[in-house]
Amino acid sequence: MVASARQRGVRLGEKPAVPRISDLGHLYASSLGKLELDLMGSHQMGERQVLDAVIAEAIATVFEEYVEKHGLDEIAKVFGEGIKIEVGDTVPSAAYEKIVADVPAIWEKAFEVNAAKEPAIRASCIEFILAGLYATDRISRIQQHGHTIYDTRGFR
Repeated sequence: MVASARQRGVRLGEKPAVPRISDLGHLYASSLGKLELDLMGSHQMGERQVLDAVIAEAIATVFEEYVEKHGLDEIAKVFGEGIKIEVGDTVPSAAYEKIVADVPAIWEKAFEVNAAKEPAIRASCIEFILAGLYATDRISRIQQHGHTIYDTRGFR
């Protein structure tokens, strides 16, 4: 994750290099086939599904501990009205303010997580808020080609 953040920092000329949730996508290449996983008993889950479940549970646990619940349902409601937000490990940090312009409450929640004004830190916090909303079943997501689209289409 840190290596991905550093690579992005070099590629995009960003400092500081701050890890984001989207950097977790590189975890699969380094973990699948190398971990001894109990495939969740009789549920017949594959390695990738188990790793997805572990990541989602970890994000949900940290999210629920560090993010105030006040306002989260209102953010989810905006997604229910058709808003989509696309993030990814190649998106410049400075673009995140515009990306969440239609949902200013995400910007405010990110500020609650970390009040730093650096775009890289803010981008990381925004991705954390989005991933936490997904991990706590408030919004849905589609992952494809290094990008994640958060919305309510196909909500689980």
